[in-house]
Amino acid sequence: MTEQGLARLKACMAVILFIWVSACANKPEVSNAERLQASNAELQDAISRLLKDEARSAEVVEVLKEGQNLTEQAEADYDQYVWRLKNLNADHNASREDFNQLLARMNANAAEHQEHALALNLRMKQLLSRDEWEQLASARKETIKAAFPSFR
Repeated sequence: MTEQGLARLKACMAVILFIWVSACANKPEVSNAERLQASNAELQDAISRLLKDEARSAEVVEVLKEGQNLTEQAEADYDQYVWRLKNLNADHNASREDFNQLLARMNANAAEHQEHALALNLRMKQLLSRDEWEQLASARKETIKAAFPSFR
């Protein structure tokens, strides 16, 4: 290969490398909702592989789906309360009582979500044996990490 041909090859390789790196850098980041959906799908697959009884497997998956819906609703509620809190904070006429009422509703809502989550956890434990529960531990952990990214 001539020196000129080698120079063209290097230039071509540099352009290809630049395009490849640019394409990789521009990939959209996976959202928390997408991460949660993927980890729930993996957990559902693990449940289906582990449980041979299709009816019980379907019941466990339904509890899992209810938990996913609860997580999504809790996030939406939290975002709404943060938005209301920001607006209240921006309101010069907002009183201490206005803040107390909003925070009381926010805390009551969070307590309801926590109670529901605990009930789902206990329901799933009723449906699974101790051995099955332990076999699903790593998949459950990934789902929790996806649902609560800051909870590592």
